[in-house]
Formats: sequence, structure tokens, C-alpha cells
Amino acid sequence: MELMAKMAMLRNSVLTMAQTDLELTSWRGILVNHPAGWELSVASGLDEPGRVSFADRLFTRLDVTWRPLTYVPNLDLMIEKYRQRKTSRKDEVTFKPLQGLGEEWRGVIRQAGEGTTAQAGKGTAVHAARFFAPQRWLVEATIVWPQRRNQAVEREILTSIRAQPPEEPLRHWRALGMDVRVGRDLDLLISDPMVGRVTWTFGTPKKKRSPQLVVERLAMVEHWLSAKGGLEEWLAKSLPEKSSVVEKSSITFNAHPAQRLLSEKGIGTLPTLRGLRQRRLDIGWVCPVDGRLYHVAVMQARRDRDVRLPEGFEMECCVPSPVLPAAEEL
Repeated sequence: MELMAKMAMLRNSVLTMAQTDLELTSWRGILVNHPAGWELSVASGLDEPGRVSFADRLFTRLDVTWRPLTYVPNLDLMIEKYRQRKTSRKDEVTFKPLQGLGEEWRGVIRQAGEGTTAQAGKGTAVHAARFFAPQRWLVEATIVWPQRRNQAVEREILTSIRAQPPEEPLRHWRALGMDVRVGRDLDLLISDPMVGRVTWTFGTPKKKRSPQLVVERLAMVEHWLSAKGGLEEWLAKSLPEKSSVVEKSSITFNAHPAQRLLSEKGIGTLPTLRGLRQRRLDIGWVCPVDGRLYHVAVMQARRDRDVRLPEGFEMECCVPSPVLPAAEEL
């Protein structure tokens, strides 16, 4: 009995650790918590159907899609599509309803292989759907368990999936190590997730000469700053060609020492005759907690030099890397 009690305590501690070490991703209005070892592998772009997928070292583990509807769907009928068999052998795939998530979610558990338990190591996929009425979004999620099914983590993931309330003035973007809040008038136009340098460009689609906001998070700080001098020189050399620096100063941003540059450049003969020039504000800093270089730039065609960050803009730093659980736990 004492041995069984110790084993139960160990099993509960593993599940608690896995639940505690979930990582938040927020993308185009959808928020989801997932194990830190499941990295973002697919993120929908502008004008694409909403989707985020996460993978570990070997498999895609979580896939979340969402789309707007003009009607309230029948989730029980929709979830039946996951019961379609893709094999001629009736005993290779079994299905059972997903329970314990309340009335808002509907789901089915698909178990493959001769065994019908996760412990048999044949693989389990959980398909679930929910309709978020305020946003009128249908959200569908699939969680894959190649080996042992972890129902506690599974429940944490599904209950964490939520749609950002439409009345919130700022939209939260959190992925790939970046954590940003911007107004709803700016959408993510471009996501460039290069190794060691993640860049997001925000703007107003199909609106000429609207302000653009660029945010970056760079690893290997010693590479960027040693190759181009200090932070001020790196910012200056990151400007577009034919840019002229008109102001520079040392400031405090996110409670860290930072550099600020204001620059300008021509944008064509006719706009210049009208007094318009491309004005640009750059702010850069190195976070001593996570050791990353952060860069924010705002660009706008203006007659004056009053270029500012968007109202309510926030960019978090000071976030250390998450502690990843052992592979066999998840």
C-alpha cells in the first residue's frame, strides 16, 4: 500500500508539473495554452483561414482552427465527421464520446490500432468543437497522443482555448517568443520567423500611407551588436537607404536603458512637394533578464516629425525561457 501511494504521488506530481508549465499562444484573436515543448509550426496569415498548429520533435500534437459563421452550428452533427473510418478493418479504429468538458465543447476520441487504450501505445486523437457566440466563431481542435494519453493536460488545453472578447480595445499577440498588444485598427500583415530573429509588421490592410509598426526580437545579441557597434549604431544601420537621422537620444523603455532614433526620407517628388516625408521612429533595447535584443519601429508619411508609438502599445520582455518537461511525460 505504501508503494502504491508513493507511485500515485509521483504520477500526480508529473501531471501537476505538466499543467503548470503550459505556454500561452495568442494569434489572431484565439488564445490557447499548450505544453512548452509543443512549438508553433503553423500560424495563419492575413486573409487566410484561422489556424495554429503545434509540434514536438516528431509529431504534430495540437491543431486549432477557427472560422466565422452566420448561424449557430449543431456541434453534435459536426463532430460526426471525425467518425469517418479510413480503414477497411473494423477493429483498427474505435471511437467514443469525449466527456468531462461541460456543455460548451463536443468531442470524440479516436483510438487507432488493435488496442483501444492509450497505454497500448497505438495512438489516440481527440477531436473537439465549440462555438463562441460573441465572436460567432466555430473553433475546432485536435490533440494527438502518439503514446500515453494525458487526460489532465488534455483538459487543460481544451478549457484554455478562448476567443478574445470583441470589446477589448487591444489585441493580444503572443507567439515565437514575442508578446505584443496593439490596437484593433492594426492587423498583422507579415510574420517573418527567421531563426534567431522574429519580425512582425502591423498595419491597416488596403489603406494607403497608413502607419506601419514593426516589432522584432533577436537572439545572439553579441552577434548583432559586435558586428555593427553599439545599439545606437545598429539602429542607424538598420534604417532604409537614403534615410537621415534627425534626432537621437537615450531613454528608458520597459524599465531598461534604450536608444531612440527619429529619421526621415523622401517618398517621391509629388508627396515631397506637398510637404510629406517618410518619418520613422526606432527604439531598441537589450533585456538583461532574457538576454534578447528588442526593436520597435513606427513609419508614417507626415508633414511634421510627431511620430509616436500607437496608443496602448505594449511589448513585453523579461520572460525567461520555459522549463520543458521530459519527452515521456507528454
